[in-house]
Amino acid sequence: MSCAHAEVGWKSECGEAVEQPVDPRSLLIDRSLWFSGVCTVVEYIVCIIYISRFSPFQFSTWYFISVPSVESEARPRSYLTAKNLAAFHIFRAKMRLIAAAALVLAVEASAMPAVSNSHQSNPHSSNNGRSSSDTSNSDCSNSRQCMTNMVTEILDSMVAHNPDTLPLATIYRATENSHPAALGMMTSWRTITKAGPPSLLAIDTTNGTAYFALDINEGNDDIQNVLRGRVKVIGQNITELELFINRFRGDHGFSFSSQELPTNYKDLMNPPANRTKPSRADLEAISAALFANSSNPASNTSVTVADDCQFTELGWRVIDTGTYGNASSTPLGCNWPSDHPTDPNARINLVIDEEMGFVITSGIVPGKVFPYANITESAFIPDAMTTAQEAQQAWIDEMVELGTVPMLEPTGATGDTLELLQFYNDELQAMQINVYLSGPGMTSPWLS
Repeated sequence: MSCAHAEVGWKSECGEAVEQPVDPRSLLIDRSLWFSGVCTVVEYIVCIIYISRFSPFQFSTWYFISVPSVESEARPRSYLTAKNLAAFHIFRAKMRLIAAAALVLAVEASAMPAVSNSHQSNPHSSNNGRSSSDTSNSDCSNSRQCMTNMVTEILDSMVAHNPDTLPLATIYRATENSHPAALGMMTSWRTITKAGPPSLLAIDTTNGTAYFALDINEGNDDIQNVLRGRVKVIGQNITELELFINRFRGDHGFSFSSQELPTNYKDLMNPPANRTKPSRADLEAISAALFANSSNPASNTSVTVADDCQFTELGWRVIDTGTYGNASSTPLGCNWPSDHPTDPNARINLVIDEEMGFVITSGIVPGKVFPYANITESAFIPDAMTTAQEAQQAWIDEMVELGTVPMLEPTGATGDTLELLQFYNDELQAMQINVYLSGPGMTSPWLS
């Protein structure tokens, strides 16, 4: 009775050891001298590593090699390695193709210009839109032209829906309408389809900051919204970006005019050539006084208001028709009011532009939205303006008594402001109160 066949490395049922097959690795390695004359060094090393991955049993199993039966012992031993060698030749051909491809890529890479380490470490670093004279200066923040170009880059990237083109710092801060988000998740880079040059641009080459405001389109050329922003730059990179988009009057609380904005802001961007420019200290003092309460010495700062000082809110020269519609139709003028809302945590001196006389200050203003004048209007009145709130509540009580007019219920709200003042010739020339409303009890993420 013939004994049953056994697999490699096992005894037969008859108890006798089965002759072990030739180790396929040894056959291949024995030919290493021949391969070294044909294969490249890299190819040869890869081949050896590939072969050594398998134990003798694994390798034989991979290529379906087994010990021949007793009846077939006379079969030539070369049959055992024929499949191995065929497979190896195929593998070697593949390695040659890979080596050739690697050589081509290496030649192409050697012809490419070197990339600086700074660009390799920060894929967002770029000089799009900045001249060679700007880029040769390691600090863009102290150049008015470079900062202007930086604002242009921001607006262009919004229209292109691609914030990745911006030179962002490794860690940057950004908000849109008072909430933080990565630029790629902001509405501005999703909806804005037109954004021309800023109608107003203030540049601070000491702080490396800029403030800009302009009309934008978001898919509908017939409807324009207002974009406001503040950017901070360190070196060549954006470290802070604070954005607001006001789409209509409710976002501000009462005022809005994208149509009037370009004309009104043009006056501010063209001050008299022979003006007396303010010092930085003058503008810092005004900024500190704007939201100061009576206990703050800065509140004692005296400011002279020019007779033709322009007062606007979100591009509109405000006309207050009054609760009963019987007030003046003349646009309101500037005022340095004693009842201006206060904020002990106001962010002062955000942008100071001595050249143009601009200073940007931010305050958080608690208040309430009241129904106003008719059923289609409402108005945000700061809590600090108690007289105005009381007068509005008296009007509401009258309307409720009549019972014929549907009105918005008075509701708490918070105004996040970026106020702009323009000062030259020792007088206040312009005041802009720009507000974006959010819920009651809110604060600014920029205070954290």
